[in-house]
Amino acid sequence: QCSEFCGAQHGNMRFTVVVDTPAQFQTWLNQQETAIPTLTGQAAQGEQDFLNGACIGCHTVDGTKAQGKIGPNLTHFASRTVFAGAVLTNTPANLAEWLADPQTVKPGTLMPNLHLTQDQINNLVAFLESLK
Repeated sequence: QCSEFCGAQHGNMRFTVVVDTPAQFQTWLNQQETAIPTLTGQAAQGEQDFLNGACIGCHTVDGTKAQGKIGPNLTHFASRTVFAGAVLTNTPANLAEWLADPQTVKPGTLMPNLHLTQDQINNLVAFLESLK
């Protein structure tokens, strides 16, 4: 499934393959080029937490200064059905658990525990769930 050994959880990495018609693929491709919406409230604060914290060192969000290459590109995170190598279903509760301590969820993952506060976690969940 993966061409590189990425750590202790390498064997748990899963991929989802989606088969579309050419028209469906083109629609999806056009949606991928859509800019990040203007955010308000908790999602806007989460964007600031993301852009001013350690997240940008590893992750990319197209259209922002976050251009990290170590972790997954999170540009359209909310449109995904799974994350963390498909170990978790993409729900706000699972995302909050992941952000609180990734090593508890997936031991050996390259994502460190950033010791985020509950407010930071809530803000980041709101931000990431806005990235469709």
